[in-house]
Amino acid sequence: MKQITSRATTNKKQNDSSVNNSSVKRRNSSLSKGLSVRLAVVIGILILIVLGGLWYQFASVGKAVEAPLPTAVDLDLQASEEINIENVPTIQIKVTRSDAKSSAEYSLDLTVNDDESSYPSFSSSYVLKDSTKTILAQELLNDLSSGKEIYLPGDEHPDLLISYAAPYLKIANLNYISPEAVKITVFDSAEKVVSSPFLSLTDGKAHFVFNATSSAAPTLTAQWADGTPLDEGVFVVTMPTEMPVEIPEEGAPSTKATLATLDWSQEQDGAYPFVVVGKVGDQQTVKRYVLSVGGILYDLDKTNLPAVSVKQLDANTIAVTYTFVETTDPQPFSLPCGKLELVDGTISDDLKAKIDIISSYGGGIKQWKKDVPSNFKELQSNKGYFLQRKTASGDLSFTVQCKSSKNILPPDSTPLFSLPVLNKGWNLIGISGYESVAVEKLETSLPPYTAISALYSLTGQGADTSTPVSELEPGRAYWVRVQ
Repeated sequence: MKQITSRATTNKKQNDSSVNNSSVKRRNSSLSKGLSVRLAVVIGILILIVLGGLWYQFASVGKAVEAPLPTAVDLDLQASEEINIENVPTIQIKVTRSDAKSSAEYSLDLTVNDDESSYPSFSSSYVLKDSTKTILAQELLNDLSSGKEIYLPGDEHPDLLISYAAPYLKIANLNYISPEAVKITVFDSAEKVVSSPFLSLTDGKAHFVFNATSSAAPTLTAQWADGTPLDEGVFVVTMPTEMPVEIPEEGAPSTKATLATLDWSQEQDGAYPFVVVGKVGDQQTVKRYVLSVGGILYDLDKTNLPAVSVKQLDANTIAVTYTFVETTDPQPFSLPCGKLELVDGTISDDLKAKIDIISSYGGGIKQWKKDVPSNFKELQSNKGYFLQRKTASGDLSFTVQCKSSKNILPPDSTPLFSLPVLNKGWNLIGISGYESVAVEKLETSLPPYTAISALYSLTGQGADTSTPVSELEPGRAYWVRVQ
């Protein structure tokens, strides 16, 4: 029995060992197969990569690598354009100067610096050239500073503004005029076209005819700047009569016209602004005009603010007169045009002796005092200032003259000389020109992908934070915050 039992035990051990060996062999075989499959997949991928590279090299033989094409921008069709300039070496620009009738083409060559270790990092430089490759302007831009206004050759008014916020470049047409639904043409008493928005009276009397044309007969209405309608009999809408009309070009769509006559008299010198609205369907064109008596183009006369009067002396000269309130409180103001030298005697020493301090802001408070080292030596248009008198009583007024080699009121253009250049943060600004400017106009001078987060008009009591500002008035000063 013991031998039988021992032999059975031995056989059992042998069987168990055989089973274990068989199980190990099966596991090793499965593992080997799995590794083989994975290795085959890896080898297959490597073969595909190698073959793909060989195919690309073969397919690329004799072919040039495509360079990025220039980007084209037509600024006669839009006020501004923001472009991601990564891999954009050149931008072709089409734009019309403020004093020209037709557009011209320019090229903007770009260089982008995106090295964070350098200063300023994420900057861009441009070179602006005309069609003959003559360099017109060049500048280094970055997020910390906005661009400078660009004057195209032959123009006395700025035409372009270029700013940068990585990776976007913004190009703005400072003289952009939106397409009009209704075209309004003004004729004087001699049936000649009046291109200026300033309508001069003759012997205290005005007679003008407004011809409004569109694809359908438009309606015409008029009201004074404060919103009240012109008196009955002053602005009278009539049917077309013997008015001169332009012969339409061949193939041009037909137009229909509505006429209105304006007859008005006034003896007191001053500027009397009014608005004419031409409407067709749900679209309208709003035109602002000024009836000018005694050569006065613009008046600003508001309580607790310096009075401002703009007068045309001749075809090339404008005189801007300021009269400050009798108070020692800071008085906000700005220059509609020109510059005021504070050092070379443009204004008398006696007058400067009445001024305690003139302050401004540009990333920090800047000041001028008589006979004291100051941050600035002249006052410039498009900037805002505060003037404090030494004493509250007595007269304090001065006149600034603005001259131009051309007609001070260029035909077919607004007398808005330029817009203030806005930087991120707070800006103390004024508006140049002799007409009120819609706040929306400032959008063209904003850096890329920024917006105006606050805008306050300034009074003798400080910033007016409760009254929304829809228009900016020449001669006044404003706080504008850009974010």
